[in-house]
Amino acid sequence: MKKYRNLTDAEIAVMQANGCQAENWHKVSVARGFDPAACHRVTFYGWAKIGSTQGTVEVSDGFVKQCGISGATLRNVTIGDHCLIENIGNYINEVCIGDGCQISNVSTIDTRRDANYGEGTLISVLNEAGKGNLVIFSGLNSQVAALMVGQAKNKQLMDTLKRLISENIAATRPTCSTIGAGVTIINTGELTNVVVGDACRIQGTARLADCTIASTRDNPINIGTGVICENSIVSGGSRLTGSVKIVDCFVGEACELSIGFTATSSVFFANSYMSNGEACAAFCGPYTVSHHKSSLLIGAMFSFYNAGSATNFSNHAYKMGPMHYGTLERGVKTASGAYLLMPAKVGAFSVLFGKLMYHPDTRDLPFSYLIAYGDTMYLVPGRNFATVGLYRDIRK
Repeated sequence: MKKYRNLTDAEIAVMQANGCQAENWHKVSVARGFDPAACHRVTFYGWAKIGSTQGTVEVSDGFVKQCGISGATLRNVTIGDHCLIENIGNYINEVCIGDGCQISNVSTIDTRRDANYGEGTLISVLNEAGKGNLVIFSGLNSQVAALMVGQAKNKQLMDTLKRLISENIAATRPTCSTIGAGVTIINTGELTNVVVGDACRIQGTARLADCTIASTRDNPINIGTGVICENSIVSGGSRLTGSVKIVDCFVGEACELSIGFTATSSVFFANSYMSNGEACAAFCGPYTVSHHKSSLLIGAMFSFYNAGSATNFSNHAYKMGPMHYGTLERGVKTASGAYLLMPAKVGAFSVLFGKLMYHPDTRDLPFSYLIAYGDTMYLVPGRNFATVGLYRDIRK
């Protein structure tokens, strides 16, 4: 347990000479290794606990800066050892910062009342118009998510799952926003109600609000330029870059969302890759891939899926609103310009071509081609056996 002491009169005098001021200097406490000369133009409100300011931080290859705090307004904060905090445009309020962090050119880091950090949010997956069938939390995986979605009408099971999840969240929820050890946050706008794990890099990000970024030293997370992430959870090893915008989402391990991709009320599990397009109420199982600007994943369950350019799904069948949904079993591929009207169910490793309007159910016919020409839909059973990856690669 780190020991803190009050500032001495001499230390206060040095800090005041450096342009620092405090609402109450007696509420500022420091740990071993603190040097008042490392604080410049810092304003303290409420209380503060500051660790060692000794050492340096490498801010770029071969460029190191002395640890310390400059140009910041702080209220009720804990700052770990060997941190560099500088040029905070607005303030840092009710935040616990770990050891070895660099926080530079950031507008606001804040904690507000009733923060849930994205944990326990109930979202509607598949049925966009539903009342909510999936609870997102840090320990979520594709199997638990599929169970919740598939058994949403089993009230006893759902109540039990929700209770267990709520108990786990309550036992682990922090009392304020938390920045882990070795975190870099630079050139960033707003962070409100966030838990950021160790070794995370946040650079040029626009806004993180009510989020858990579950980074670890072994599986660091990268949040990049222009990203807006709200009421969501991001798992270890993932990357959000290139002005991605997600709301009410879960991002699983080693996923990559990039190049302007947007999503609401969707889940993405291990090793999925999403860029350019859009997702809404989508259940994207492991290795789901979408790479094109005009692709929309909506109201369906996918896994090991590859979306062709201009792929589109419609969940407004019968003009009853966005309440319809479907399942594409593992390994399905949609060709460029493919369209599927929900409800529909497509067998594993099938390929879809054209505008499919007649709600197919081909679960018993995997490896098929589904082809639409005008108002006619054709089924070619087993056709994809001849072109599936391993078979084709062996013949090469």
